[in-house]
Amino acid sequence: MPSRPLRPHRLGQYRPPLTIEQILAWADQHHCRTGQWPTSEDREMADAPAEKWCNITQSLQVGTRGLPGGSSLARLLAEHRGVRNRAALPLLTEAEILAWADAYRARTGTWPRTESGSVPEAPGEVWANIDQALRDGGRGQPGGSSLPQLLAARRGARVYLHEPKLNVEQILAWAQAHRERTGRWPVAGSARSTSTSMPSWRTRSATASSVSPPVSRQDTASPRSRSVTSWGASTSA
Repeated sequence: MPSRPLRPHRLGQYRPPLTIEQILAWADQHHCRTGQWPTSEDREMADAPAEKWCNITQSLQVGTRGLPGGSSLARLLAEHRGVRNRAALPLLTEAEILAWADAYRARTGTWPRTESGSVPEAPGEVWANIDQALRDGGRGQPGGSSLPQLLAARRGARVYLHEPKLNVEQILAWAQAHRERTGRWPVAGSARSTSTSMPSWRTRSATASSVSPPVSRQDTASPRSRSVTSWGASTSA
């Protein structure tokens, strides 16, 4: 009895063996061409038209076409190319977060906030994600905290979400202390106060401009025109 010929679609089922080196070479070419590393959602491969990234990911996971299995495209790129794997983010420690915050303050003069963007000392990290881990838990954090609360507890930083209200009398007292210390009245661009419990002069200037202070005997200017910013010009000797 003559053998039954193979149907064409069965011939198309054969795929040559894969190697880790070949997959990494395709990934490097993809990155050079697009500026991004491939993911399992990327379908067509310009450098290997007969392949698809989703099929390669499946072979890495299951262990076909000569691959051992138990891996994935994301794990492979994280291990060999240092690509950040969103499904297996590194653990965060309080010491690391504080060290990054200290570096941020040394670089900018202020403490980081959730909207401060990326963390140069930890490529791939952003302050918003760190704050989320502190709040919701995960990545080694128990949750129930936040970036402002951590900085307030460990560095004495002001929790900007719960800053106390300012009043004109307090601002005037700080301004007088600044003049006694420096010989000049403060302006919005003056150096930050030596006390960590006091906000910056720029913050106080914005607050003072929204409050009508009482007119003192030494200042006959209109209350509507007074602000911390104008003190340096109107009272400087």
